[in-house]
Amino acid sequence: FFFQAEDGIRDFCLSRGLGDVYKRQAARKGKGSHKKRTIALNYNTLPNLYQRNMSKVSEYGQDTPGVTGLNNLSNTCFMNSALQCLSNLQTLTEYLLNNLHQKEINVRNPLGSKGVVTNSYADLIKELWSTDETSVDPSNFLKNLGTIAPQFAQGTQEDAHEFLAFLLDIIHEDLNRVVQKPIVNDIEDSNKDLEEQAAESWKNYLLRNKSVIVDLFQGQTKTTLRCLECNHVRNKFEPLMYLSIPIPDTEKEKEVDIMECLANFTKEEKLEKDDRWFCPKCRRQTNSTTKMDIWKAPNILIIHLKLSLIHI
Repeated sequence: FFFQAEDGIRDFCLSRGLGDVYKRQAARKGKGSHKKRTIALNYNTLPNLYQRNMSKVSEYGQDTPGVTGLNNLSNTCFMNSALQCLSNLQTLTEYLLNNLHQKEINVRNPLGSKGVVTNSYADLIKELWSTDETSVDPSNFLKNLGTIAPQFAQGTQEDAHEFLAFLLDIIHEDLNRVVQKPIVNDIEDSNKDLEEQAAESWKNYLLRNKSVIVDLFQGQTKTTLRCLECNHVRNKFEPLMYLSIPIPDTEKEKEVDIMECLANFTKEEKLEKDDRWFCPKCRRQTNSTTKMDIWKAPNILIIHLKLSLIHI
């Protein structure tokens, strides 16, 4: 699931294919004018460029550009499904088709691939959105990815979510605008109010991480721990890029709403027995509660639905 916020309005919408994406964009037609893209990125303008005939995806001759398959290279359906999801996120695709990534490749980052994976992915996206064929061969992309992640290029069935998380992390490091990463300390048990604590934590994170991936996919969570004996509370803010949410156990015939899954995921839980929290005020492990909330929602929220065996 990819939930996307557009034009500053956080509508939760499921990307189910290009037809739905373009219908939604067409409904927003005529909202102001936008200048041609520069590296001073305002990502909310990118999808709207399509409507003003400035979009790269509209320059190709297909009736419906981007509706292109990916050849299965022996158990690569996990990779193909994740790539199709990313390809249909028009903001990121526009960024690549306009070659904006070329200006941000960080070849000095040891955590990245020196642009190899990002450039290979961009080439694949360009082929997907320009070809007249019904499908394209992602062999070159898989080969380049395999140089740093051989587990995904061994012809075995892998987890689509793990692949997607790894790919986005590599693209982030390839395009990280921070050349020299400073050492920053985690902020915990701060006397500041929550707004200040969250802002300082996010500022420290951006000191080491700035990229198109952060801009589009990352937000912030707040985890609250409360001691049930002394009522001491600790709040911790952490970056968020995806949520792994279990599907609640229900009767097979009953439909499960995504908001129900989110509510179940963020409900308060008790920490008892071996899971007890070490309370810094009591100076020992105590029965406690923990609760996670989405403090700062990303522009595009990735939700990984975990299916238990009872649903199979």
